Amino acid sequence: MMKFILPIPVKAGPENAVSVVQKGDLAYWPEGNCFCKFFGKTLVSTETEIKPASPVNLVGRFSGDPEL
Repeated sequence: MMKFILPIPVKAGPENAVSVVQKGDLAYWPEGNCFCKFFGKTLVSTETEIKPASPVNLVGRFSGDPEL
């Protein structure tokens, strides 16, 4: 699995949530109350798209190489 998930003490619902992300995206995952950093495909990704397990709220983008 190519994502980093960190539980955080935030409980918020979806806000402009997306079902497809880009490598290096930073997001809040409302379903899991977690902060996520995407640096590659997940278990539910397709050949051409990086997909979180369920929609996420994008909050930023990693500057630099997201794989480091």
